[in-house]
Order: sequence, then structure tokens, then C-alpha cells
Amino acid sequence: MGEYLCNPLAEDVVDAEISVGGFFSDDELGVIEASDNKAKPKIDVPAGEARRFTISTQDEYDEMVCSWTVRYRTKSAGVVTAGFGTFKRLEDTVHFDDVPILGGPARVVPRSE
Repeated sequence: MGEYLCNPLAEDVVDAEISVGGFFSDDELGVIEASDNKAKPKIDVPAGEARRFTISTQDEYDEMVCSWTVRYRTKSAGVVTAGFGTFKRLEDTVHFDDVPILGGPARVVPRSE
């Protein structure tokens, strides 16, 4: 299991920066935010390919609301920022039996902007 940045564009995505966030609720402590303080290296994703940027467990998805912000460059569009997010248990993801860019089944997190 892992999170992949998929590039469906006809051009390369370069210098992609991905920040991860989310939160979970606890009966005693209320809402607890998770923040990713570790710097991640920038990644490039060639046109029509995918790159894994992190790995999470099913337990994390079951307990947390997760979000990702992706900032990247392309030759034609310049700098682009996109947001993605999913509820607990990946309830709002879209499941596909075959995602050719990943070579098999996958859950896709919809863009939230």
C-alpha cells in the first residue's frame, strides 16, 4: 500500500512537492491534527507515469481524515497547486479495478479544489 502521484498529462511534472496532513477525533482529547514535519525531496513524474511518495497503513486510513497538497511545474502551465483529501476509511475515494498507470487496481483520491 502506498500513495502515488499519478501524472495523466501529456507533459512531465517536475519539482513536485507534496505535503501531507490530516486529523482524527478522540472522545477524550477532541480533534487532534497530524502534520508532516519531515521535508520530502521534490520528485519528477514523467508524462503518463506515477511515482510513490509515501506509504500509509490501512489502520491510518481507518482512523484519520487525510489530505495532501501538491505543488508542481509543467512547461505549459508553470507552477500549479492542487489539493486532495479523503474521509476516514477512504469512503469518498473512487475504486478502479484497473489503473493502467499503476498496473492494477487502485483507489483514487479526487481533487478537492
